[in-house]
Amino acid sequence: MDFNAGFLEGWDIVPDLIASDFNSDVTGTRCNCANSKKVFWLLEKPAGTAGDDFDITFNQATAATSGSTKVLTTSRFWYKKAASSNTFTPGVLWTPVVLTTPISQFLGDSTPSDLALDTVASLVLFELDALDATNGYGWAFIQNEGDGIGNALVVNAYFITRDVYAQTIPVSKL
Repeated sequence: MDFNAGFLEGWDIVPDLIASDFNSDVTGTRCNCANSKKVFWLLEKPAGTAGDDFDITFNQATAATSGSTKVLTTSRFWYKKAASSNTFTPGVLWTPVVLTTPISQFLGDSTPSDLALDTVASLVLFELDALDATNGYGWAFIQNEGDGIGNALVVNAYFITRDVYAQTIPVSKL
């Protein structure tokens, strides 16, 4: 109980993509991260077929629906792959990946080269680098280019943020 109260009082989980088909071009929901100390993006994908190579670009924007946009980078992420198909083995730890050069585009077939996520279910947690809040970029979102996916690949994704709020109850992210 103490963990949940402490975690949920300081962190927020914001649905981004719910049952979105990565076989087509997808643009995620813009999440207001202007007051966030940390921003993570969690991708939950089922088992697919060999050659399902997603192409995700991380972005930041100056407004919820319009305004200027530019790329957002990530320097590290963690992943957890299913043992087979869609079955995760209990107790399997997350595998950390620290990149020598930050990326703004995540290619599911080559970043890093040993990360083959196409045929098994996986969870990938990206820690997004700081947004350019000084210049008004307070909104984060992703885009997926669906050309690398051969069949329907329905995914879910969430923003997880650590915020700095002046009030006890945070305002909505939407």
